[in-house]
Amino acid sequence: MTRNTKSLPFRILAATFALIFAGSSWAAVGDQFAKVTINKPDKVQAGHLAFIDASQGKLIETDLTGKITWEFSIPMSMLGSGKLSAGTDVEWLPKSDHFLLAIAGAGVFEINRQGQTTWKYLTTFADHDADRLDNGNTLFVNGWDADSDPVMTEVDSDGKVVLQLFARDLELNSTDRHSVANERYSNTHANAVQKLGPGEYLLSLRNFNQFVKIKDGKVTGRVKNARNVHDPLPYGNGFLFAAHLAEDKSALLRQIGPGQRQPFFKPDDGTWTPLRTVELLQNGNILITGGREIGQLDKDGDLVWSLVAEHFGSGKNAQKTGSFFYKVAFVYK
Repeated sequence: MTRNTKSLPFRILAATFALIFAGSSWAAVGDQFAKVTINKPDKVQAGHLAFIDASQGKLIETDLTGKITWEFSIPMSMLGSGKLSAGTDVEWLPKSDHFLLAIAGAGVFEINRQGQTTWKYLTTFADHDADRLDNGNTLFVNGWDADSDPVMTEVDSDGKVVLQLFARDLELNSTDRHSVANERYSNTHANAVQKLGPGEYLLSLRNFNQFVKIKDGKVTGRVKNARNVHDPLPYGNGFLFAAHLAEDKSALLRQIGPGQRQPFFKPDDGTWTPLRTVELLQNGNILITGGREIGQLDKDGDLVWSLVAEHFGSGKNAQKTGSFFYKVAFVYK
């Protein structure tokens, strides 16, 4: 038998590239993006997941096995001078099966499954979180706010500003403020907002380690000492919120009342960090994300399903890989 040794280096090179790109964002529809690590089928909310892979400039949808079911390459005509890795939010719009993207430095865009932009609002004041409200308005925050920039904005379907709040409206104490080292400047670093009712909002202010309730433009409630808070969520008689406690240490905490706080989900150090997404699902589970992980918690804070994208970064390594889960949207299928 004659061995073709000349082709061996090429076979090794091909195998190397296959390992590098297996499961990565180079994968196409039908390929595996992430692997399941926990699955208790009788306790899992069925559906799909949508998220940004910033390193490849894509919006990706997978099923709960981690297989890609749909993807959209974000064009430069949309991105412009924006930056996908600077807190791009994704929301799924159930009435239309469209997606809402808030891209730092670019604006808010609604796209359909054909990749067409059906609505947009161009602004440098939208990133980290954007929601389509029941009345058709769009609500968003500005995580990279300069001192005089708006922190929260609501616009109608024609792009008219109907509400805008600034740091000066929030009765903040400058001694509560901290900043994250080696990060571009932001004043409040607002990273989440939720409309609670007519004229009432819940706003997360990471750089002040707090979140506030707002009614008719005035602060009516405040939860402080919520370290590096992300995604506060009304839950029971209190709140759930993600706290980034140290460089590679996060926890999901439950605020029951003033001064009453307990861990709801406390992962091992170096995993699930930083926790960002905190979303209540239809069956009562909580959707969460870390830098590399996506999971569902039951009402007791136990993981009933999770997957990991091994090529993504976590904690301090996230920026080195160029890819990490920021916010993940749940798509009901």
